[in-house]
Amino acid sequence: SNAQIHSTNAGIELARKIGCEYILKSRTDMVFGADNFLDILHTLHLTHNKFLPSSLKGKIVVGSTNSFMARPYCLSDMFSFGFLDDMKLMWDLPLAISREPIDKIELHLGTKPLDQRMEPVLIETLKGTVHDVSARKGENYIFSNLIRRTGFDYSDSMDNYMKWIASSIIVVDNSILRIAWPKYKN
Repeated sequence: SNAQIHSTNAGIELARKIGCEYILKSRTDMVFGADNFLDILHTLHLTHNKFLPSSLKGKIVVGSTNSFMARPYCLSDMFSFGFLDDMKLMWDLPLAISREPIDKIELHLGTKPLDQRMEPVLIETLKGTVHDVSARKGENYIFSNLIRRTGFDYSDSMDNYMKWIASSIIVVDNSILRIAWPKYKN
């Protein structure tokens, strides 16, 4: 996480200096095979803007690989695309080795009947996500910044999770972008 946070923030600052409006952050071992992948990302970004929180200029586009419904509040960090200022909101966070105290991350357990909340297995996964955020680990930690800054909390309500996704994120199917990722012989 530290290498990603450091290099992404350096890239964002360089992009700001040269006047860029958008950021595409990607792994170095990924290939975007669609010749119009930037057009696809830009079109998705411009056309999906309902429910946008006031803290964002636009939604952040991420890929579907490693973004699962069964990992609440945790999406793939393999690539992300959006306005420079929005990407800065997500990536401007202390390094995992930082001694700065992290905001206490709490899981808000609802009082609604179970059928309106996450299934028990999802709640356990969410507890793991909250633990990883507190430990500043992986994409859980990276996306926690965006969750906080868009005014959402970790909650065991599937409705709250889906509202956060709908307000802040666009998950694009990686096959549309023809992404090749050779890690693990994928």
